[in-house]
Amino acid sequence: MRRSVENRIREYKQVKAIVEVEKIIKKIPQTPKGTAARYVREDRDSH
Repeated sequence: MRRSVENRIREYKQVKAIVEVEKIIKKIPQTPKGTAARYVREDRDSH
């Protein structure tokens, strides 16, 4: 029984952490489409 309760608490903490991370991610402004590809291209071409 104790292990079951511990597992439920661990599961609850994981879900809570995921919700918090999702809130943080939603606050981050989006970058224009193609930004990552441009950065990779610039880095690759600079060598």
